[in-house]
Amino acid sequence: MQGRTADFIFMLILGAVPMTAAAYLLGLPVLSTSLMSFLIYVWCNTNTNAQLRLFFIPFNIPARYFPWALMLFHGLMGGSFLPDIVGIVAGHIYYFTVFYYPREYGKVLIRTPTLLQNWFPPQQMSTSGYALNMNNTRASAQAQQPQQQQPMGHRWGTGRRLGI
Repeated sequence: MQGRTADFIFMLILGAVPMTAAAYLLGLPVLSTSLMSFLIYVWCNTNTNAQLRLFFIPFNIPARYFPWALMLFHGLMGGSFLPDIVGIVAGHIYYFTVFYYPREYGKVLIRTPTLLQNWFPPQQMSTSGYALNMNNTRASAQAQQPQQQQPMGHRWGTGRRLGI
């Protein structure tokens, strides 16, 4: 999903609809925990082979069970299970309609609107290691442009040394 901003925004919109309805019906004043649970549930179901750790627990938890372990942790810390359940249910609805159903039955139920795809076109992202190598990126971009008089950037001057 890297570089697909339109799909991510549409996922947030589709998740916000059932979470807002549930918050209204259940009287939840804040949906931040539900949104977090929604995103974690979708990520964990699309990356089922991942092994995750929950804070300082010394063993790995399979990604499939991580949203439930996080909900249990919130409950043990004195919080309510309800916001986590709302997020997990919204995440399940999204995952089922966008990933599971098309894979199992071959029919796409929901597509990202072309309006969002036009506003946020897919981007090609290339990374090597941990971060982008900005020098190589600039060099390749300059090599693709026709050779013209390139501005040298800002000429800030030498300035004044402080303390002398």
